[in-house]
Amino acid sequence: MFRILRWLNDEEEKLKAAVLPRIRFLIVEMSPVTDIDTSGVHALEELRRSLQKRDVQGVNLALGKNESK
Repeated sequence: MFRILRWLNDEEEKLKAAVLPRIRFLIVEMSPVTDIDTSGVHALEELRRSLQKRDVQGVNLALGKNESK
């Protein structure tokens, strides 16, 4: 998740330097993720808090399909 925040910082700086509109939405595509533990949940919560502070809407796409029958 910290890689995402670092990327967001870099992109915001590029946009600011080019006098372009700021980032308003961040989509995190999670379909390859089939399972998540509590540390992953905490990382997602921290990402959400960081995005809220920046006034960026975060969108998490669904976790991978559970194939258990």
